Amino acid sequence: MSQMIDLGLDDSDRIIIPTSLQFRLGLSPGMMLVVEESESGGLCLRVQAESPDSVLVEKRGLLVARVQPLTDSDLTNITHIERERRVSELLEYDGLIMYIASTANIDLIVTLNEKDFRRVYPELVNKVFSPFA
Repeated sequence: MSQMIDLGLDDSDRIIIPTSLQFRLGLSPGMMLVVEESESGGLCLRVQAESPDSVLVEKRGLLVARVQPLTDSDLTNITHIERERRVSELLEYDGLIMYIASTANIDLIVTLNEKDFRRVYPELVNKVFSPFA
């Protein structure tokens, strides 16, 4: 069942929708409305469907991010990727230290991370020392 409501234009040519109707229809500032003209010459005002790609939407004056919930598989993959990234960065750092040590003819490398240093640069295994080993 359709309902007819009289709307007006303000001095700036904006459509005025009564607050009670805005509330009932769930309209909020920033929402886009579309005016469609029918073949019979009538007009229809409807809420424009939001793009599914739209991540930020305005709800009751607040900007809200629309996101999909993560699954257990997503969390596992994210954790694995982040762990691999961090390990890779640490190995690069350890490798850089070992490379500098080898080119500078360092006699001893003292570290709390002995296992990774030995794995990254096995040629210098005899120069790596850990005080807690």
